[in-house]
Amino acid sequence: MSASAEVEIVIPADHRVLIVGGAGFIGHHLALALHERGATALVIDDLSVNHLNAHQEMSRPGVNRPLYTAIAQARLDLLADEGIE
Repeated sequence: MSASAEVEIVIPADHRVLIVGGAGFIGHHLALALHERGATALVIDDLSVNHLNAHQEMSRPGVNRPLYTAIAQARLDLLADEGIE
């Protein structure tokens, strides 16, 4: 058995899809994939996980806060660049 399996997403082009938690790693990839296939993706995320104060580890010395911020912002920018709200 293969370690990875390919999944085909079949969504008619005229469908609208709401993605709750779409600012995270999986959600933003899903939103981009749906958009690429012609669906309208709408992302809702309260950033309760994807913000700097959500994890105690972020308050420790040595945590690269600028890098974490840049990664989170890059996800949001990718969605915005594709017109995904």
